[in-house]
Amino acid sequence: MIDKQRIKFILSKKSIITIVVIFVLVFILLVFLDINFNSYPPKVVFIDKETDELLNGDVLLDDEYIGESSNGEFTNLPDDFCKKEHEITLEVGENEYSWSSFPSDCELNYIIFKIEREKILEQKEVTMRFFIKETQEPIKGTLYFDNIEVEDIDGEYILDMNTCNSVRVINIKTETSDIEWQHHSLWCESYDIIEYSISEEELE
Repeated sequence: MIDKQRIKFILSKKSIITIVVIFVLVFILLVFLDINFNSYPPKVVFIDKETDELLNGDVLLDDEYIGESSNGEFTNLPDDFCKKEHEITLEVGENEYSWSSFPSDCELNYIIFKIEREKILEQKEVTMRFFIKETQEPIKGTLYFDNIEVEDIDGEYILDMNTCNSVRVINIKTETSDIEWQHHSLWCESYDIIEYSISEEELE
């Protein structure tokens, strides 16, 4: 005679095992989908391409401060980082370096952002200031680089690094004077602001 209680026990045990197996499979599937469709933010590494030095500084995401890099690494990207494109900026002292990031970057465990100083120098801007030495009054007039007219200025002109490196002679022509300065390209990389002054006595 068949033991009905035993059959029920066996069926019940099989049902529990089946439920557990289904639960485990569903859990694995959810984890897989989460990893592939909701990627976690990767680790970021900042490095100087020329020296291989790891760089520390303030990290900004789309112009908002989000923390500091430590030993060149940053692991505090927001959870929604992988959903769209961003601009990442590293501030090191007075210098800023920026890169674009894309959702596809999240396919990696970490992203390496390298500083290429040649490109930075091309993008850097330099400010030239022209003033009277004793009064600090800005000099107004028409600006010339190597005898080529640039534009009318009011004591200040901003130019890119390539232009700054190519200039040799600077002139400002006012209603009463033609002022000239010699320019050296070394100043372009050494200073963000280059000052040119002239005394009141020289203007007369």
